[in-house]
Order: sequence, then structure tokens, then C-alpha cells
Amino acid sequence: MQRESRVRQVGTAVAVCLGLSLLGCSAAPNPAPSAPSPAGSDGPGATAAAFAEALNERDTATLMKLSGLTPQSFACDTVADQFEVWAGALDYRIDDPPTADDPVADLSYPAWPTPGETLRESDDERTSIELDLIQSDGEWSVAWPAKWQISVQPPNAQTYMRIGHDDQACVLPADGGKFETLAFPGPQTLFFAQDELMTAAVSEDIVVGQ
Repeated sequence: MQRESRVRQVGTAVAVCLGLSLLGCSAAPNPAPSAPSPAGSDGPGATAAAFAEALNERDTATLMKLSGLTPQSFACDTVADQFEVWAGALDYRIDDPPTADDPVADLSYPAWPTPGETLRESDDERTSIELDLIQSDGEWSVAWPAKWQISVQPPNAQTYMRIGHDDQACVLPADGGKFETLAFPGPQTLFFAQDELMTAAVSEDIVVGQ
């Protein structure tokens, strides 16, 4: 008798489980939902942080990738060389991280000296600019800051400009009476002349991004 009772109990339990299954139910508790990924782990905050890190490491390839640029985005593909050779790390900081709802980051860095001066590390002499983050097809990129470019009028009607000192320097003809190119932040020495060979050149020191 006890065995028949146990059989009836098992049969009843199986029937209950089958009934629940047919109704789309489960006797087992629902699994806990998976934890969401950390906010900003692959969003504008992470992109802005990677941009600042690439600046500190002089990683021009990553800077261009994060901005959707190529060497051809600049007047010469050697413009990046001037930035890559600077020794030592700077202190680029994201002071106000962006969010998807407010995709603008505050980027600060030490005030750049003109060529020949010593870099000023005081927090009282930092430059602060806004980085606009842009989303396209689910990916975030950094809009190249408008202040990071060279845009100068040639002195004394000079028609050529050279960026840099060595044989790989960028030599540009004037375009509409002006020299313009995207540039990386920092000090630059520009040389101007009336011919492409840069004979009798005059120079001018500027700081990109200040």
C-alpha cells in the first residue's frame, strides 16, 4: 500500500510539472537578470579617456583613429612626426567626462611654451578645451578640436611655408593668401619664403591649441 501511495504522489507531481510546462511556466525560479555592463565602458567616456591617453603617449595613429582622420587629413603626412618626437609625457586630463546624454568632455593640459621655453607644469597655467564626441553606427569618435590647426597669413607676401626643421618637413604653398592645415597641439616653428627651396626664409613661433 505504501508503494502504491508513493507511485500516486510521483504521478501527481509529474502531472503538475507537465501542466505548468504546457502553460509556459516553470517550477524552477527565474534566473537573475545579467548585470549590465559598466556605464561608459564602450561609450563616449571611454573614447575621451583613450584620446587623452594617446595624447600623453604621443600615439598619433590612435589619435587619428579615434578622430576618424588619416595622415591625408593633414597638409602633409609628416605633420604628425613633429608631435611624435617630443620627449616626455604631458598631463592631459579629462576633467569632466562625457555621457551619451551630454557628449562633451573637458580636456585640460599644461600651458604650452613657445619654442625654447620650459614647459610650465603649474595647474594655474593649464589650457582647457571642450572635446565634442560624435556617435555614428554605434561607435563614438572625437571631433578634432577647432583650435588644433595652423591658420596664418604669410608675412611680407611670402608664398611658401615650412613646418619643421628637417628634410621631412612639410612645405606648403599659400592657398588663397593663407596657410592652413590641421595640426597636433604644441609649439611649432614656421618658416616662410618666396620659393619652395625656402631661401632667405623668415621664421615665426606659434603654439597650436593655446
